[in-house]
Amino acid sequence: FDVREGVAFARSEADHPGDLFYTAGAETRRLTRVNDAFLDARSVGIPGEVRFESDGHEIQGWVLTPPEYDGSETHPLVVDVHGGPHAMWTTAGTTWHEFQALAGAGYVVFWCNPRGSTGYGAAFAEAIERDWGAVTAADLLGGLDHVVDSFGVDPDEVYLTGGSFGGFMTAWLVGHTDRFRAAVAQRGVYDLASFYGSTDAFKLVEGDFDTTPWESPGFLHEQSPVAGVDAVETPTLVLHAENDYRVPVNNGEMLYLFLRKLGVDTRLVRYPREGH
Repeated sequence: FDVREGVAFARSEADHPGDLFYTAGAETRRLTRVNDAFLDARSVGIPGEVRFESDGHEIQGWVLTPPEYDGSETHPLVVDVHGGPHAMWTTAGTTWHEFQALAGAGYVVFWCNPRGSTGYGAAFAEAIERDWGAVTAADLLGGLDHVVDSFGVDPDEVYLTGGSFGGFMTAWLVGHTDRFRAAVAQRGVYDLASFYGSTDAFKLVEGDFDTTPWESPGFLHEQSPVAGVDAVETPTLVLHAENDYRVPVNNGEMLYLFLRKLGVDTRLVRYPREGH
């Protein structure tokens, strides 16, 4: 970049995955359109913002509809949960390929920033301390109800996915509700004790749960998705990578084995040579 006259920078927006821009004073110019030939042959949707109430809190989310969507017919819905857990979805600076691909396949896609997310103040982010599952689930299910009521969604065709902490919540939710027809748990934390013993981010457990596996083994088990696995009836696909050092693959293997032993319709996909 060159800051003598202005600043050149790379920028991604909701309708394109990345180009060069230049700003000087009040003027910003787009310098490249490197993906136009690819994008012109495809439908790229622009998400719409939604806000809803959950347990007295306003939650911000977004909905992306299929290219043919006009509100006259019902569509299946995918709920996608972000990782972190202290992270946030946004749309202004990002083209999410996963969301666009799902919308292109005919799904309404919903994502939101439940309590625990960053960007809304310390108290909001700290609301899930010592309780990742129940608090987040309340906000996600509240958003699900709002979208089903507002966007012509078939309530019998609702699906769930998420990665990392989103994988945690996917496994947690299918163990606590039968709202979803099927789920895809990606690279998730499913057992907090084994996660603590194998991850490069063990301080996340110490910080959010204020304990360790040897101090509170029963508590950490109760707060883990595997504690509710015997209630799962939802078909669940488990995706994990073999070189994942943030959430090592043993967590995915554990969830898959438990589901298989319990007779749940499941499959494990292990990606070689890939990370988190």
